[in-house]
Amino acid sequence: MSCSPSRNQKITESAFRNKTFLVFVESENDSFIRDSIIIDFNDSTYQQIYFREEPEQWHIANYNKSTFLVLNNRVSGIKQLNDSTYKGVNLSYEGIEFVMKLQKPKWNKEQIYSKWVEEIDIDKPESFFPPPPPPRPDNGYSWPPFYKISEDGISSSHYFYDTSKYKINNSGVYISMRLRNYLNGEELKWTIKDVTDSTMVINRLFAKTFIDIESVSEYSEDFKLIRVK
Repeated sequence: MSCSPSRNQKITESAFRNKTFLVFVESENDSFIRDSIIIDFNDSTYQQIYFREEPEQWHIANYNKSTFLVLNNRVSGIKQLNDSTYKGVNLSYEGIEFVMKLQKPKWNKEQIYSKWVEEIDIDKPESFFPPPPPPRPDNGYSWPPFYKISEDGISSSHYFYDTSKYKINNSGVYISMRLRNYLNGEELKWTIKDVTDSTMVINRLFAKTFIDIESVSEYSEDFKLIRVK
C-alpha cells in the first residue's frame, strides 16, 4: 500500500493528539474483524486500553512524501482515508495492514459528575439485602450503596466507604481507578456504554485477591446506574 497522503494533506500529530482510535485488522477473505484494540493518544504518550496500560512514547515522522506513525519502537506507514479514518501497514511486524477509526466522544465528561445508585437497589428497603458484616461499619456506610463521581475523584459506599483518583480517556468511555468494593473486589476499570440525564450504563472490571493471588474478571452483563440527589 502507498503510505503517502494526498498532495493537499499532511498528517500531523494534531490528528491523533488527545484522541481515541479503534485499531483493527481485517481478514483477507471476508473482511471480518479478527482483532482490535483501543489506543488513547495524549501529547507525547499513548496507552492501549485493556492491553498495555503503561504510557509509551509516540510521534509522527515524514520522509519522502510518506507519513509514519511511530508507537514506541513500532513503525507503521499510514495514509488518511477521510476525516476520521486512517489506513496503515505495520512495517515492524510482517507488513500487516490495519484501519484506525476515530472514536468521537458521545457525551461530555461532566455528565458523569453525580451520585449514582444501581438500579437494583432503587426503592428497595435495607432489609431486602444481606446485612453488612459485623461489626457494622461506621466509616460512611449508608443505604442504598452508591457511587459519587466528581472532577476530583470517585467514591463508593458498598458496606465500606472508599475513594480513588481516576482517569477518564479521551473519548469519555473508559475510566481507570483503584476503588475497593466489599461486595465484588477492587474495581479497576469502567466501560461506559451510555449516559443520559437520569441513567448511566456501565460494565466493570474487578480484581479479587485469594491467598495473595490476584485474579481479574469482568462482569459480562451491563449495569444500569440511576442518578440521585
